[in-house]
Amino acid sequence: MGILYREIVDYKRRFLAKFTFILTLIIISVDVIILISNPKEFYNEIIYAGYAMLPVALLLSLIFWQKCRLRYKYCIIDNELIIERIKGNKRRVELNLNVKNIISIDKNSEKRNGIEKIYNFTCGCKKKDVYRCLFEKEGKLYGFYFAPSGNLLSRLKDVVNKKGFVL
Repeated sequence: MGILYREIVDYKRRFLAKFTFILTLIIISVDVIILISNPKEFYNEIIYAGYAMLPVALLLSLIFWQKCRLRYKYCIIDNELIIERIKGNKRRVELNLNVKNIISIDKNSEKRNGIEKIYNFTCGCKKKDVYRCLFEKEGKLYGFYFAPSGNLLSRLKDVVNKKGFVL
C-alpha cells in the first residue's frame, strides 16, 4: 500500500553544534601556529589551566556535534509503526511494531511496574514535546519515548481505535 505517513525528527540547534566545534578547532589551530612560530615565548607565557581545557573543549564539542547528527524517522506503513535511526548516511531500523499492539500514548512519565525495557527515540527535544508509548510484544510490556507531531499522534490514535486513517 505504501507509506501512509512519515516524519523526521532532528536536533533543533544543529548550527550551534557545528559553530562550537569549528570555533574550538580554530582556537586550537591558532595556538599550534603560535607554538610552532615561537616556542620559547609560548612556554614562558603559557597558562596551563587554559590550555589544558582546550582538549576537553574539543572533546565536548565533538560529542555535542556527533549527537546533533542523530535523527529519527517515524513511519506508518499499513498498520506498522517503524522508527529508523539516521546518523549521517547510515540508517538502522530501531523499532518495528504493529500499531494495534500499542496500549497507550501519553505525556505522563510516571513509572509503571512490569515494563521490560524503555527505548528513547528523541533528539534533545524539550520535555513538553516528548510522549511515552507503551506497547505489548510477546506478552511483555515495553515502552519508548518519542517526539511526534500532532499529525502522527492523531493517525496513531485513529489506528489504535480501529477508525482507520483520516487523510
